[in-house]
Amino acid sequence: MTARSHREKICLACGQKSCCSYYVVHLTGWDVCRITQALQLFPADFVRYYEPQTGGEELFRLSPEGPRYALMLAKGELPEALGAPCVFLLRTNDGQARCGLHDLRPLQCQIYPVFVEGDTVMLINDAPGCVRIWSYGDIDLDAEQARWDRLKAFETEHIAIVREWNRRILQEGATRCFEDFCAYLLNHCRAQEDAA
Repeated sequence: MTARSHREKICLACGQKSCCSYYVVHLTGWDVCRITQALQLFPADFVRYYEPQTGGEELFRLSPEGPRYALMLAKGELPEALGAPCVFLLRTNDGQARCGLHDLRPLQCQIYPVFVEGDTVMLINDAPGCVRIWSYGDIDLDAEQARWDRLKAFETEHIAIVREWNRRILQEGATRCFEDFCAYLLNHCRAQEDAA
């Protein structure tokens, strides 16, 4: 395990975790595989799919003519003021919020509130999504760029898996269920791990 950045320490210490209720967390196959293996869960325990307004190659099909879907981290059933919380968000008796995934957090959670546009590291400062106003003094630009590059590499791998799945759906002309897609995703991710 690597040393935590200043930004990570701030995020993990936050007792409100409003971001865990406010945002939709998109998942890659790598995120699903890591959480499934470490916690001995089925993807259906914590992964949901939905039809987004926009999207690209990361969207998968379940039928040849049907819509395309994105993967997301499941939300709890009971809504909070800002929306339903992540299924892994824990509340202590004194009302403090804690991430139940900690180091297993999806990469999108691990890089928040950072994103990269072109060659520039940027910060998300969205008041409903976070109780803190972030500054560049909170981050290590080189480390955040490396973390972003890692996320993009996993997204590229995910897109390749989804592209092959979609090709098969179109070629076979049959409808498949979400569990079939998850099994396909896990098999590919495990095969890549074995090959490494």
